[in-house]
Amino acid sequence: MRRLFYAFAAAVLTAAISVPALAQANSSHTNQPTRMAAAKTGEVITKSGNAIDSDLNLARYKAWDEFRSSHPQIVRELDRNPRRVRSAAFVNQHPALKQLFAANAGLQEDMIRHPGNYLAHMSAVRKQHRRGESARKA
Repeated sequence: MRRLFYAFAAAVLTAAISVPALAQANSSHTNQPTRMAAAKTGEVITKSGNAIDSDLNLARYKAWDEFRSSHPQIVRELDRNPRRVRSAAFVNQHPALKQLFAANAGLQEDMIRHPGNYLAHMSAVRKQHRRGESARKA
């Protein structure tokens, strides 16, 4: 009787451990992004499988990207001090920025809440530039 009890307990314990592990193994690969590298350009392309982008306002990001390309000086000033986005005086000083915020409702508020979504690119470029300067000095 005791052997039967131990055998039953071992089977239940094995099932309890293996079922969640199998469930994780089957679902983990479906939502993971896939990374591919382009050998000629050195560019890394990330494709997301089933990622939902409905919560992203892609029009805002596109508008900001275009603005960033055409107004690098303003973006540099914002990168140095992202709190300037809140400043009415700063925005009024730069008519192109004021026009961008007027044309894209919610962009200014989003930049206040999540400045890294917009200004992280410039921080990375600045760090890369500094590394190049320090390498030249050495």
